[in-house]
Amino acid sequence: MSNKFAYPKAEASVSEQYRAIFGNMKLSATMLQTAMVVHLEYLSKLESKQAVMDDPGLAYLFNNAPKGIDRGALSAWWVMFSPLRPVFKANGQLELIRWAVKGKWDTDGADNTYWADCAPEPTSKPRIPEVDKAVEALVTALAKIAKAKPDTSTDELAERVAGYMPELAKAINEAMATTKVEKFAKRLDDYNKLNAA
Repeated sequence: MSNKFAYPKAEASVSEQYRAIFGNMKLSATMLQTAMVVHLEYLSKLESKQAVMDDPGLAYLFNNAPKGIDRGALSAWWVMFSPLRPVFKANGQLELIRWAVKGKWDTDGADNTYWADCAPEPTSKPRIPEVDKAVEALVTALAKIAKAKPDTSTDELAERVAGYMPELAKAINEAMATTKVEKFAKRLDDYNKLNAA
């Protein structure tokens, strides 16, 4: 691999290298690719997992990437070519970096794959806000029961709810035929159309 960057041995220089790249946004995407490949190669040659986890460069990259840089693509690139797994808070800030047991270093793949072309894998199924609210209401109701009846365990309540699961689809289909549910569905549909316009 030929590039004008050599990953510095001094830890303080790692952040300085990323800072210099972020300061020049016209060239930064290509320069960032080169710097990340060199950084990945450097990390892959460290003797221990702990030495990799102690390196401050990746944390600096995710905590200081400008708003125009797609952190999802950055994260996906690192996930594809290393055992490192960045974990983010709900506000988008880096929470921690985990080590994937089955992850491996792939310096050749990293060198041949442009980071901006990477897309993060969805980590969970898309959520439906109305379902989330209904589940939250159920959990709150069960918590109230558990609090009011100390002789009822949370495990017992969870088991009782689980007992309804085999018949849940049938109960949902029956409830969908009721006037109350039809009115709600119409209101929700009208609301979504209004917000889409």
